[in-house]
Amino acid sequence: MLSNNKTYTYAITTLMVLAGLVSCDRELGVLEPAPFPTDAEVFIDGFGPSIEPQSFLGTKLDALQVDDEEAYEGSQSIIITIPGPGDPSGSTWSGGALVAGLARDLSDYNALTFWAKADKSLTLNTIGLGNDNEAPNPYVAEIANVPLTTNWTQYIIPIPLSEKLVQEQGMFYYSEGQEDGEGATIWLDEIQFESLGTIAHPSFSFASTSLDVYQNAIISIPAVTVSYDVDGSNVDVSASSEYLTFTSSDTSIVSVDTDGTLTAMNLGNATIYATLGDAAVSDSLVITVGEAPPEPATAAPAPIVAADSVVSIYSNVYTSVTTPDFYTYWEFSTAEVQEVSIEGNETMQFLSLNFAGIDFSASQLVNASGMTHFHMDVWTPYPSAAPAAFKVLLVDFGADGVFAGTDNSSHELSITASSDPALVTDEWMTLDIPLSAFAGLTSQGNIAQLVISGDPNTVYLDNIYFYDSGEIIDPPPVGSGPATAAPSPTVDAADVISLFSNAYTNVTVDNWATGWQWSTAVLEDVQISGDDVKLYTLLNFNGIEFTTQTIDASTMTHFHMDIWTPDPTGAPVTFNVKLIDFGANNAYDGGDDSNHELIFTSNSSPAIATGAWVSVDVAMTAFSGLSSRSNLAQMVISASDGLDTVYMDNVYFYK
Repeated sequence: MLSNNKTYTYAITTLMVLAGLVSCDRELGVLEPAPFPTDAEVFIDGFGPSIEPQSFLGTKLDALQVDDEEAYEGSQSIIITIPGPGDPSGSTWSGGALVAGLARDLSDYNALTFWAKADKSLTLNTIGLGNDNEAPNPYVAEIANVPLTTNWTQYIIPIPLSEKLVQEQGMFYYSEGQEDGEGATIWLDEIQFESLGTIAHPSFSFASTSLDVYQNAIISIPAVTVSYDVDGSNVDVSASSEYLTFTSSDTSIVSVDTDGTLTAMNLGNATIYATLGDAAVSDSLVITVGEAPPEPATAAPAPIVAADSVVSIYSNVYTSVTTPDFYTYWEFSTAEVQEVSIEGNETMQFLSLNFAGIDFSASQLVNASGMTHFHMDVWTPYPSAAPAAFKVLLVDFGADGVFAGTDNSSHELSITASSDPALVTDEWMTLDIPLSAFAGLTSQGNIAQLVISGDPNTVYLDNIYFYDSGEIIDPPPVGSGPATAAPSPTVDAADVISLFSNAYTNVTVDNWATGWQWSTAVLEDVQISGDDVKLYTLLNFNGIEFTTQTIDASTMTHFHMDIWTPDPTGAPVTFNVKLIDFGANNAYDGGDDSNHELIFTSNSSPAIATGAWVSVDVAMTAFSGLSSRSNLAQMVISASDGLDTVYMDNVYFYK
């Protein structure tokens, strides 16, 4: 494996794996020939030498402050605000790190200690060390579910193997979210490293005692738990497997490289043993190597773009500017991810793929603003004929560099057998796509995530990068909208409950574009022949909410909506409408919610069409899954297979 090119982060089962940085450009201390400083102070009546507080991406950015009124000792403490509902930050949790600008040598200490309390009893999610808010953080160690009370209490985190921490910048980190839907206040004080004589009898265990992998896989070892007796009390520390040294019972089955990398070589079982310094880990890990799924016979073609024209995410040929996390395992993702070696070239393998997130926000947001193209090599053994489609979504966090900020943008492209480039089977596909094709990506200066999805369900990826071709790429032409307004409704106003129409008085709609996670929809209010119309572009799905005043449509017999699209509507394209009722208790997820989605195609009744207004006028009984229509609170519109521009007007219920 070439150094400094392809890297991945070992999984630590905490919120921190998915947390990222807000400010990843920080000035590193100048490395002198002399040993690194051994300062123990992190926060004692103020921040210790070169300590800088940083917030994790997606958290309340101003959560951590210095409190001059409350302290365990002295005159200052750290105060952390856990945001409650409606917090202006829009976040539901706080998290961050205390980072040493000049790395420290912590090898003389065996514990991180601190005092803490809260404004009420709560369970703090995570406290630890070794996370400097910049991947890969090989020596993370943390304790979880820490009980806090309203009284100052000291907490101790034993360091698994301090001899590893001779150049560490991650002094302290934390994460905590809302509990029971409420915010909280936490105070921390006297944070320091110590050498204690009250820590004894460590015992060790892997997160799992067995692991199934495929042949040729580069194996990521689950985290290890190190349990200590600390002054008579048990403390469990979840620690990165990088603290351990591994040996294999059969190196012909699972080999161990000099850098500790484990590789699945041949079919069979091998037992992995570990030591923590001089101490043997009592637990062991049995790795079963199974037959690999179909894979490329050859490595992906080596890129030939000059390195000075490339911003690389993952490639053996270039030095990557970020450390991508391929192992995000976001909710509802079924993907099995591992790195494999193809002809000695490291390649990412995705099995059972529905969608998978590739996140590099925890390392370094990618500035591709000077690039013209996006490149990725893809291989699949699956058939490429329609309706198969491989989809690529790029996400930019905008100028503020913040997840779920106000200026995020994204765009998804679908690669099919008839697209250019085209989806093919059993050969490497070189996706060289002009960045202008990602039309919804309004900013390219803070690209943070790449999401792959679709069918085929087995894919291999390599050589993921942006590059400057030296060409000027014109954006694709914008399709024209409808030439005339939608037909004016004729139903008597007394028989209508209108959400949106110039013909009626509309009820309150809280949000026509909720921006729910994974929605790429962009809303614009436009006029067609003087008539107000909602225009959705980049539509995959979009939520529409009217929860402030839910709608009683129990006496209504029909639902109506006019839509117009310039996009192809032939099979298998669909346009879908879902209605959601909060039930008698009028509460979201209150136990009696119900919903139903109708799917419209070019063959349905009514049928969707291209370049013409379509009146979606259906009986309310068609929404058969709605057990109640007295507290309608949400509507979701969605589309598939290239239908991503929709003009919408005259949305109402009537009898």
